[in-house]
Amino acid sequence: MASDAPTPENNLILRQMNGMRRDMVAVSETNARVVELLGRMNMRLDEMSERFDGAFSRIDRRIQDLHGDVILMENRVLDAITEVRNLRIRIDEDRPEAAFAGPADSRS
Repeated sequence: MASDAPTPENNLILRQMNGMRRDMVAVSETNARVVELLGRMNMRLDEMSERFDGAFSRIDRRIQDLHGDVILMENRVLDAITEVRNLRIRIDEDRPEAAFAGPADSRS
């Protein structure tokens, strides 16, 4: 009777079950490797995201600094223009002939 017991060698269903078991083990191992690789990829993407965030914040600070510098330079240009206008007015006021000259002569 022991020889009548079903074994994978004499039973097609048991052979198919063993094959399915091997396939499931292979799929489980592949799945575990995929999960591990995805975890590593996630960590690397997080690191890259942090580096990009840091780089973009540095760029943003530099742009803000440049914006402040541009505003300062614009104010200096406006001050220089005002000073030139005031200087012209003072020169015109200091010239005695400008007071007696007509409108056409005062522009020369």
